[in-house]
Amino acid sequence: MPVDPDIKKMVDQIMQIMPTSMEGVDPKEFRELTKTYDQMLGAEISIEKSEDMKIPVRDSELDARLYSDDSASDSIIVFYHGGGFVIGDIEAYDSICRHIARYSGSKVISVGYRLAPEFKFPTAVNDAYDSYRWIREKSEQFGANKDKIATMGDSAGGNLCAALSVKSVEDGYPVPALSVLYYPVVAPDYSSESFREFSKEYVLTEGMMGWFHKNYINNDADIASPYFSPMLFKNHEGMPETLVITAEFDPLRDQGETYASTLKQHSVKVTCIRATGMVHGFLSHIGISENAKDLLIMGSSLAGHKLRSR
Repeated sequence: MPVDPDIKKMVDQIMQIMPTSMEGVDPKEFRELTKTYDQMLGAEISIEKSEDMKIPVRDSELDARLYSDDSASDSIIVFYHGGGFVIGDIEAYDSICRHIARYSGSKVISVGYRLAPEFKFPTAVNDAYDSYRWIREKSEQFGANKDKIATMGDSAGGNLCAALSVKSVEDGYPVPALSVLYYPVVAPDYSSESFREFSKEYVLTEGMMGWFHKNYINNDADIASPYFSPMLFKNHEGMPETLVITAEFDPLRDQGETYASTLKQHSVKVTCIRATGMVHGFLSHIGISENAKDLLIMGSSLAGHKLRSR
């Protein structure tokens, strides 16, 4: 099927203002450019509670925001935003997290991990892992059951969800009850069908992906780390139940679906859904596309249901 018509209009507008080449683009300036669209594309929704907080990690503290639309909920969804590890923040994902809280019936904690290139790999992974552990260990403080904590993220945030589960398995620490990955980056991929077909004109271009990687990693050896490429982890059997949602017109589509198949082959419970008509980053388009909003509601509702049934 064709690209969702509402999203196609926005994609065309974004492509007109995006740099024709990412070579030499300053990360700080690019963050400011993308903030304009983050503010335009959100969908208004009110919830009972939204509260800023700090989460201590091994060598710093992170900005975070707690959302709750159901005071009786004893579950938490820990959310990690996308943005190639270079852009994005909890403010840009405020509308998304409000919707997750509303439709999951769970508390949501959005974590503002540190960004590259100021903080290179594996800082974001450590921030994700440390924040997940802190939230789990402080679960009673939030009126939650430590065994009813899920992680959710899109794109780079999906990568961090998978990577923190890898670190949990390696450390013998309890993995999340559920991991929800929207169009995640989970492996080095420059040759799949989806990469070849969709890496030129749907916002997330080959040049942009290379720019994100250049800013995030220290050297090519980092790519082989399972903290950067969770697909390469050797112990998938210990990974949490996982929901993967890919986008039809996304260069990352095939790696996300291959990752789901890999987990399934290692006896991990997996649900994989391809969102037809969608492009990479569709969660950020919930203000203009009812289909994108429905996909966020679907993932949130399913996550809430699975957490309540534990």
